[in-house]
Amino acid sequence: VEQVQKFVESIYKITASFGCNFGADSAEDLSDLYHNAQYSLSYRLSKGYNSIILYNSIKDSAQNICEYPDTLERDIISDMTTQNRESMRKNIYKFMDTISTASYSTVIMHANRLLSAVDQIAVKITSAEDAVTVNNIETMTRMETISEIESFVAARCESVSIKFSEIKSDSK
Repeated sequence: VEQVQKFVESIYKITASFGCNFGADSAEDLSDLYHNAQYSLSYRLSKGYNSIILYNSIKDSAQNICEYPDTLERDIISDMTTQNRESMRKNIYKFMDTISTASYSTVIMHANRLLSAVDQIAVKITSAEDAVTVNNIETMTRMETISEIESFVAARCESVSIKFSEIKSDSK
């Protein structure tokens, strides 16, 4: 598998992750093996791109539910509105670290939920022509790592925080 990854990367300049599951006792087990291997790929964000993900390595974490870190969301929003950018960055890191072991769809869903809250703030503080037009989910699904998503979230929070400080200074 590693040789295939190297070949794909050298020829096509892209990375390839593989989900694997072993242990079929009969032909009837092949469908389960395939679905488990496919499910393993949903953890590519937490395992990193260009990885080989064994179903057995993620099946225990797959049973854990990753609840939305709403306290951290509130802290991030508070940091944005008070222009405490250092604390905001730390809280974004904590937020992403909290969700980083979840499946791909859960990470995207939670990051999008945070960005939706951020976008609600942006709409409240900006004029209609500055309305939010970014499709966060479409953008994030092109990203391959947690750090890319974290950078995207941080950049959006930073831009709204800057806009908030500009509006505050204009009202003085």
